[in-house]
Amino acid sequence: MKRRRALGLVCAGLLFFAACGQAKPVSLPSVVTAAAQTTTGVTATRATATTAATTAITALPPTTATTAETTAVTATIATRPPTTVTAPTTTPTTYRTTDAPPLPTARPPKPTEKRDPAETVRVVCVGDSITKNGYWEDNLQKSLSAERYEVAGFGVNGATALAAGIDNDTSEKGYTLQPEYDDSLAYQPDIVVIMLGTNDSKPFNWEMPDNANAAQFRADLTALDESYKGLKSKPRVYLALPPTAFSDFAQIQNETIENDIIPAIREVAAATGAAVIDTHSVNKNAQDDFIDGVHPSSDAGRELLAQTVANAILGK
Repeated sequence: MKRRRALGLVCAGLLFFAACGQAKPVSLPSVVTAAAQTTTGVTATRATATTAATTAITALPPTTATTAETTAVTATIATRPPTTVTAPTTTPTTYRTTDAPPLPTARPPKPTEKRDPAETVRVVCVGDSITKNGYWEDNLQKSLSAERYEVAGFGVNGATALAAGIDNDTSEKGYTLQPEYDDSLAYQPDIVVIMLGTNDSKPFNWEMPDNANAAQFRADLTALDESYKGLKSKPRVYLALPPTAFSDFAQIQNETIENDIIPAIREVAAATGAAVIDTHSVNKNAQDDFIDGVHPSSDAGRELLAQTVANAILGK
């Protein structure tokens, strides 16, 4: 029994070794070669498929729209309602009156209402071309002392006290019709010096029907005087007599000035309480300083009138 088992084991071992001797060994290079061949085959297949697809696409006929289709699309677009864009509503900015910039103006600025009268006295010089010629500018300012007095001139060439007065070219020259008059009122002066009457002496101004010249002159000069006295600043008004005229320049008549106009001015001063400044007699001997016989043409002539006015204001 034991011999049979041993013999069976021997036979089994011989069969095992025989089987092992028949198996072929597998090498690593063979496996790699097989894998490479498989990859190459797949790549070739993909390339072939891609080439075929490209060829098929290229062979397709181009897509073109017919004229009817294009017309239909264009008509559809044209019939569409326009797109309306509504702008957002905004509320306009409003400003307070005090924020608004001041309007530009060519007129002299109004002096401030808040000031100490003891420090500054505003002097306004009202008149014709003799005033405009500048007796007040620099000269009167210097004579009155720049530290306390503020002098401004509002002269108008050809101006008259007569409201209906005209110039040689027939333009209206009544002082109250001129913008300088409004400017002088707005200045709110403390002192007003009115020097008018020279142009009133021209025949076409003074020679009125029924000898109404003097009466009308007094009425218009009185109204002018009172218009300043009615200001909030309550100014002191001075009536300066027309300077001596040495010629009939522009038809100015010194005889009319002396015989008619100066007496009328004095009457108005007496009635209204205005002070009179004698700027007529002071230049009787200064003809050389009034080259055209009417206007001060030199510094000496302007200083003469300015110093006379300053002395009256200062009470000298």
